[in-house]
Amino acid sequence: MRADDPASPEPNTFTRLTAPGPAAIAAVRLRGPAAEAFARRHLRLHRGRWDDVPVAAVRRAALLDADGEPIDDVLVWLRGREPCWDVVVDLHGSPVLVDLCQELAEKSGFTTREPSAEHLWPARNRFEAAGWTTLPKMRTEAGVRWLLGQIERLPAALRRLAGERDERRVREELRAIADRAVIAQWFANPLRVAVAGPPNAGKSTLINAVCGRQVSLVSHVPGTTRDFLETLSEHAGWPVTWIDTAGLRRSDDALEAAGMEQTRRVLASADVIVCVLDVSGDPPATEPGVRTLFGGGPTLVVALNKTDLPHNAAAWREALADVPASRVCELSARLRQGLDRLIHAVQEAGGRSGADLTAPAAFTDELAERLRRCAAAASPHDALRHFLDPG
Repeated sequence: MRADDPASPEPNTFTRLTAPGPAAIAAVRLRGPAAEAFARRHLRLHRGRWDDVPVAAVRRAALLDADGEPIDDVLVWLRGREPCWDVVVDLHGSPVLVDLCQELAEKSGFTTREPSAEHLWPARNRFEAAGWTTLPKMRTEAGVRWLLGQIERLPAALRRLAGERDERRVREELRAIADRAVIAQWFANPLRVAVAGPPNAGKSTLINAVCGRQVSLVSHVPGTTRDFLETLSEHAGWPVTWIDTAGLRRSDDALEAAGMEQTRRVLASADVIVCVLDVSGDPPATEPGVRTLFGGGPTLVVALNKTDLPHNAAAWREALADVPASRVCELSARLRQGLDRLIHAVQEAGGRSGADLTAPAAFTDELAERLRRCAAAASPHDALRHFLDPG
């Protein structure tokens, strides 16, 4: 039977089993009548022949391009041979490699399909199916634990509401559960924190301190950072992307000026801005308010850095009277002092610190939308019961 025969028992499908974006490993699945030909042409085993590989075996292989040249060293899991081959390939996690593999598959007659729960783990109900599909998107262990808890907690809460007599309360709780879907987004999409301020205020030193490793170049020369650098970190279970930016000041250097213009674009797209100020000197009397400089959208946190040096804290706090006291943090990035308070202020500014992780929550947009429909229905009880048991 030809791979393109419309009477073939199964279509040729290419499925990405892991979340998009850079990763250590990326898994894809090729299934259908054309999978055997693809394996023999594009997956060269390091040892042995494909005819000798038993079902359920894992083998090391080279992924070959259209010209037969190796482009990656991969692991191959042969899940089945009859009625057609079913192959899972573990590539190195560069999105470029995954895209190349998908391109090879599509040229071989495969159709790309979005992953469903059956491709990951067996699911007993719609909540497990949604959870298994969402699981690879969680960026931290805390996110994984939260999601696994919700797979059990959410249906239990909905069954309880289905038996609740107070219709008003049912509607309110359903809407609250739907609104908590944002927590899944917080675990999947890191909080973007732009670290800005004048040159030599200690921005790069602060980035290195909060990340616990050397990620930014530190120098006493003003204008050292001329581009922005993003670093992914984790704090209290939440993923955070720290963005080190070029110092904001007037400069005749064209390259430095371009870096500062890029900084302004980064600030406009950040979730939270941390303004780092050097308190070892007096605040300039003519300096405009910090909120005037950095306000306008993202929430602002001010880091009064270099408190290990002689400084006039009272004068600086007076200069920052337009910023809430809870968002002004005194610290020494060099000595790693005061970082916990800064991180807490950042998470609070980004809305993370007040999240109730023990409350039931919809963990996909689809679940949230279905629950909002139930809340808006003429009879939320009937709509909820139908949602729980559509049969």
